[in-house]
Amino acid sequence: MSSLKVTPDELRTLDTMRQSWQQLSNSIESLKLDVINNKPLPICNSESLHAMQNIIFKDIVSIRNLMDHNSDLFQRLVVHPSTNFPGRSQENVLMQLLRKKPEPNVQEVMEQGRQRGLAVAFPDGTPTTLATAGAAGSAPPYVPSKNTTAAAARTEELSSEQLTALRSMWSDMRTWMQARVIEYATKEANEIYTKEEREMGIENVQTGLKHNLDWDSEDDEDDEEDTSAEAVAKREAAALAAMPVTERPGYIEPERILSFIHRMDWELPANIEFASQQAKPRASQSQRR
Repeated sequence: MSSLKVTPDELRTLDTMRQSWQQLSNSIESLKLDVINNKPLPICNSESLHAMQNIIFKDIVSIRNLMDHNSDLFQRLVVHPSTNFPGRSQENVLMQLLRKKPEPNVQEVMEQGRQRGLAVAFPDGTPTTLATAGAAGSAPPYVPSKNTTAAAARTEELSSEQLTALRSMWSDMRTWMQARVIEYATKEANEIYTKEEREMGIENVQTGLKHNLDWDSEDDEDDEEDTSAEAVAKREAAALAAMPVTERPGYIEPERILSFIHRMDWELPANIEFASQQAKPRASQSQRR
């Protein structure tokens, strides 16, 4: 990826965008299969259609947000086939990847969606510039950094009657939420027992702390364990002191230390004899004499 001048973070962003598009494609294909396999349309089972619609909407919003945050990266990169891409055997795939305009059927669906979006965004009338751009078959100019400004402009275009209707629509929900938050903060935040536990009785709640604890007996047992541990440690220290130095755990022969100092290697040739191993025969010979 050095020829493309793409950092690892940018590469992960591209992979995330690829996975998001794949997830959106799978969701649309799943909805398409559900509609085709259910004849007539499952009007009675509209909950599944609404659930799938919400999933697709979330996928689109995720892609939109990812494109907004990384618009510079996507505008800077240019797609081009690699030298080892099988262009002859995979010509159709290559043409689809390098196609700058959508296919006619896709273009028609995009135009319908664009007109529907303009109708929803501007119910009182579409601005001339956006209507002309939609009729020409090209998307209107989109600037990610001005999303908040556009949303505020659409809000300002609402009349006072529409704003009053929106406030009345959400006023009940807002009042209920405020009352619920106040009740939770003042009464339920520091509550130890749940509502179900209070209904069945606090005395019936099993907390595991109702039995009496004999602290004195446990302290005595701890003292006995400490005494036994000290005795074991003393016995081990005495046994270690009685052992020869060469047989103690962790003992390293002087020859190995000298070898490590000079050659940075603990291993010695096989013909090297250790002084610690020669001490025993000499002691036995002196006893024989």
